[in-house]
Amino acid sequence: MNALVLTRVFGSQLQGAEATFESGLHVVLGAPADGSAEIAQLCAGVVRPARGTCRIDGRNPWDTPSVRARVGVLLAEEPAQSA
Repeated sequence: MNALVLTRVFGSQLQGAEATFESGLHVVLGAPADGSAEIAQLCAGVVRPARGTCRIDGRNPWDTPSVRARVGVLLAEEPAQSA
């Protein structure tokens, strides 16, 4: 993985978040209400931003299974599996 880039991401807690993480291991700590849980969900492809972009190697994790397969995220609750 080369980079994770969040550009003007808006979600339920995030309001215009911007960040770039180069490849490697990163830890995001925070309370669920401050948007840290939402960043994890965006990276895992569980949710897509209401506005803005979340890109890993230039691709959207929510619609690119090969990207999601390379992301390790610990979520408070596992996402529902579609049948």
